[in-house]
Amino acid sequence: MDIMLYFAEILRDLINERDMNAKQFAIAVGAQNSSVSEYLRALRIPTVARLEEIANYFNCSTDYLLGLEEDRKSGNYCACPPFNEQLEFLKNYFDCSNSYFYTNSGIPKTRYYDWLKGKRVPSLENVVKLAEYLNCSVDFTIGRHKG
Repeated sequence: MDIMLYFAEILRDLINERDMNAKQFAIAVGAQNSSVSEYLRALRIPTVARLEEIANYFNCSTDYLLGLEEDRKSGNYCACPPFNEQLEFLKNYFDCSNSYFYTNSGIPKTRYYDWLKGKRVPSLENVVKLAEYLNCSVDFTIGRHKG
Protein backbone atom coordinates (compact mmCIF):
# COMPACT_ATOMS: atom_id res chain seq x y z
CA MET A 1 0.00 0.00 0.00
CA ASP A 2 1.38 3.42 -0.84
CA ILE A 3 1.36 6.61 1.23
CA MET A 4 -1.71 8.04 -0.51
CA LEU A 5 -3.75 4.96 0.38
CA TYR A 6 -2.55 4.95 3.99
CA PHE A 7 -3.22 8.66 4.30
CA ALA A 8 -6.73 8.32 2.83
CA GLU A 9 -7.63 5.47 5.17
CA ILE A 10 -6.23 7.12 8.30
CA LEU A 11 -7.77 10.50 7.48
CA ARG A 12 -11.16 8.86 6.90
CA ASP A 13 -10.92 7.12 10.29
CA LEU A 14 -9.93 10.33 12.09
CA ILE A 15 -12.74 12.32 10.51
CA ASN A 16 -15.22 9.59 11.47
CA GLU A 17 -13.92 9.54 15.05
CA ARG A 18 -14.87 13.21 15.30
CA ASP A 19 -18.34 12.48 13.88
CA MET A 20 -17.65 14.86 11.03
CA ASN A 21 -18.18 14.69 7.33
CA ALA A 22 -15.60 15.69 4.72
CA LYS A 23 -17.12 19.14 4.24
CA GLN A 24 -17.04 19.92 7.97
CA PHE A 25 -13.45 18.75 8.14
CA ALA A 26 -12.46 20.88 5.14
CA ILE A 27 -13.93 23.95 6.84
CA ALA A 28 -12.20 23.11 10.13
CA VAL A 29 -8.74 22.96 8.54
CA GLY A 30 -9.30 25.64 5.89
CA ALA A 31 -9.04 23.27 2.95
CA GLN A 32 -11.06 23.12 -0.24
CA ASN A 33 -13.84 20.52 -0.24
CA SER A 34 -12.47 19.13 -3.50
CA SER A 35 -8.99 18.68 -1.98
CA VAL A 36 -10.36 16.76 0.98
CA SER A 37 -12.46 14.63 -1.36
CA GLU A 38 -9.35 13.82 -3.39
CA TYR A 39 -7.38 12.99 -0.21
CA LEU A 40 -10.13 10.60 0.90
CA ARG A 41 -10.22 8.88 -2.50
CA ALA A 42 -6.41 8.55 -2.53
CA LEU A 43 -6.17 10.70 -5.64
CA ARG A 44 -4.04 13.39 -4.10
CA ILE A 45 -1.55 13.78 -1.29
CA PRO A 46 -1.45 17.06 0.64
CA THR A 47 1.37 19.54 0.61
CA VAL A 48 3.75 19.46 3.54
CA ALA A 49 2.09 22.60 4.93
CA ARG A 50 -1.40 21.07 4.69
CA LEU A 51 -0.18 17.83 6.24
CA GLU A 52 1.16 19.84 9.16
CA GLU A 53 -2.24 21.58 9.56
CA ILE A 54 -4.06 18.25 9.52
CA ALA A 55 -1.65 16.71 12.03
CA ASN A 56 -2.08 19.74 14.29
CA TYR A 57 -5.86 19.48 14.02
CA PHE A 58 -5.81 15.84 15.11
CA ASN A 59 -2.84 16.34 17.49
CA CYS A 60 -0.92 13.47 15.98
CA SER A 61 2.34 12.96 14.16
CA THR A 62 2.65 13.40 10.43
CA ASP A 63 4.22 9.95 10.36
CA TYR A 64 1.01 8.49 11.79
CA LEU A 65 -1.09 10.24 9.14
CA LEU A 66 1.13 8.79 6.42
CA GLY A 67 1.01 5.26 7.83
CA LEU A 68 4.73 5.30 8.64
CA GLU A 69 4.12 4.56 12.32
CA GLU A 70 1.32 2.67 13.99
CA ASP A 71 0.98 4.60 17.23
CA ARG A 72 -1.02 7.77 17.21
CA LYS A 73 1.32 9.91 19.25
CA SER A 74 -0.07 13.12 20.52
CA GLY A 75 2.46 15.64 21.56
CA ASN A 76 3.62 19.14 21.90
CA TYR A 77 4.66 19.80 18.33
CA CYS A 78 6.20 23.06 17.21
CA ALA A 79 5.49 25.08 14.10
CA CYS A 80 7.67 24.14 11.15
CA PRO A 81 10.35 26.64 10.18
CA PRO A 82 10.81 27.59 6.53
CA PHE A 83 12.19 24.50 4.82
CA ASN A 84 15.45 26.16 3.74
CA GLU A 85 16.21 26.84 7.44
CA GLN A 86 15.25 23.28 8.36
CA LEU A 87 17.47 21.92 5.60
CA GLU A 88 20.42 23.85 7.04
CA PHE A 89 19.56 22.43 10.47
CA LEU A 90 19.42 18.87 9.09
CA LYS A 91 22.69 19.31 7.23
CA ASN A 92 24.39 20.49 10.43
CA TYR A 93 22.64 17.97 12.67
CA PHE A 94 23.77 15.05 10.51
CA ASP A 95 27.14 16.72 9.80
CA CYS A 96 26.79 16.47 6.02
CA SER A 97 28.12 18.63 3.23
CA ASN A 98 25.70 19.81 0.58
CA SER A 99 27.08 17.41 -2.00
CA TYR A 100 27.00 14.45 0.37
CA PHE A 101 23.45 15.31 1.33
CA TYR A 102 21.94 15.55 -2.15
CA THR A 103 24.07 12.81 -3.70
CA ASN A 104 23.25 10.16 -1.11
CA SER A 105 19.61 11.09 -0.63
CA GLY A 106 18.88 10.81 -4.36
CA ILE A 107 17.56 14.37 -4.52
CA PRO A 108 18.57 16.16 -7.74
CA LYS A 109 21.25 18.78 -7.13
CA THR A 110 19.26 21.65 -8.67
CA ARG A 111 16.19 20.78 -6.61
CA TYR A 112 18.26 20.62 -3.42
CA TYR A 113 19.77 24.05 -4.06
CA ASP A 114 16.35 25.51 -4.87
CA TRP A 115 15.20 24.30 -1.44
CA LEU A 116 18.33 25.63 0.23
CA LYS A 117 17.84 29.06 -1.37
CA GLY A 118 14.15 29.09 -0.41
CA LYS A 119 13.05 29.17 -4.06
CA ARG A 120 10.97 26.00 -3.72
CA VAL A 121 9.59 23.76 -1.03
CA PRO A 122 9.77 19.99 -1.35
CA SER A 123 6.84 17.81 -2.20
CA LEU A 124 5.61 15.48 0.48
CA GLU A 125 7.07 12.57 -1.48
CA ASN A 126 10.53 14.17 -1.33
CA VAL A 127 10.20 14.89 2.38
CA VAL A 128 9.39 11.22 2.97
CA LYS A 129 12.39 10.28 0.82
CA LEU A 130 14.63 12.54 2.95
CA ALA A 131 13.23 11.13 6.18
CA GLU A 132 13.93 7.60 4.98
CA TYR A 133 17.45 8.54 3.92
CA LEU A 134 18.13 10.24 7.27
CA ASN A 135 16.43 7.41 9.17
CA CYS A 136 14.27 9.83 11.11
CA SER A 137 10.63 10.84 11.31
CA VAL A 138 8.87 13.11 8.85
CA ASP A 139 8.10 15.41 11.80
CA PHE A 140 11.82 15.74 12.52
CA THR A 141 12.61 16.25 8.84
CA ILE A 142 10.18 19.17 8.51
CA GLY A 143 11.09 20.65 11.89
CA ARG A 144 7.78 19.94 13.59
CA HIS A 145 9.42 17.86 16.29
CA LYS A 146 13.02 18.32 17.33
CA GLY A 147 13.55 15.05 19.11
